[in-house]
Amino acid sequence: MTIPRSGPFLVAAALALGCTRTVVVTPPPEPDDRRGPSTAVTLGIPPGHLPRPGQCRIWIPGTPPGRQPYARSRPCPGISRVAPAGSWIVYRPTRDRRLVHVRVVDPRRVGVIVIVRVFEAESGRFVREARPEDEPWDEDRPDQDRPRERPRDERPPPADRPQIEPPREERPLDQRPREERPQPDRPPSERPPSERPEPKTAPPLDIPPGHLPEPGECRIWIPGTPPGRQPGSKSRDCAGLAREAPPGSWVVYRPTDDRTVVEVRVVDARRPGVVVAVRIFEVETGRFLRERQP
Repeated sequence: MTIPRSGPFLVAAALALGCTRTVVVTPPPEPDDRRGPSTAVTLGIPPGHLPRPGQCRIWIPGTPPGRQPYARSRPCPGISRVAPAGSWIVYRPTRDRRLVHVRVVDPRRVGVIVIVRVFEAESGRFVREARPEDEPWDEDRPDQDRPRERPRDERPPPADRPQIEPPREERPLDQRPREERPQPDRPPSERPPSERPEPKTAPPLDIPPGHLPEPGECRIWIPGTPPGRQPGSKSRDCAGLAREAPPGSWVVYRPTDDRTVVEVRVVDARRPGVVVAVRIFEVETGRFLRERQP
């Protein structure tokens, strides 16, 4: 008699034949659901919005192409430091222009790349995934075709004979010319008009009142960008916001003790998160009042 090999039939047949031995039933192996990276993922960026070969751009997923807050194409060095959390750094390599590399930034940490996804530029079809260290920029790869430079002569130049200056004659202070006499430090009000420092001025605030943060809170503002295309929320907690501010941006703050003014913390044009000045404006008129050190 032929006994099926499946588990339930094997146990029933063994009981019917009066077997007294213990029957160990091994279930069939479950199918392995571990799969590689999904090939159904597409890039979702129109070809006209991709950066130029050899350059990069920052892309905010879920934002329409016409409302992306950053430039379409810029050099890649230093772009990771200004990429906000959850964004993409889109890179077009020059060695293979058919591909697009997308560096995915961690959703909680600014500028921290967690994975690199490679797509086809024309179709947007997913190709593969890689680690960030396995897919460097073109500038990070050694150029094998570059001719080697001749080593320079590292011998120090012959030392010239030192020129001995004659000793300078020191004259008493009362016999020196007036321009050589040390002048006492006087307050700006007592200095002549030619020596007084010019008052610091700034253009009026160009932020509409409806886009200012709530009293006691802050927001990031990109000068020169229309209000409807400003990144981030209108109002949020000020704690740690300066560290996320990109170079050349403003950190706008509404103090609670004086709601008639607004403070603008100006971020350095080259270093993200480094505040170089604090400017005070009127809320209603946007008129510049004063400037102080951060």
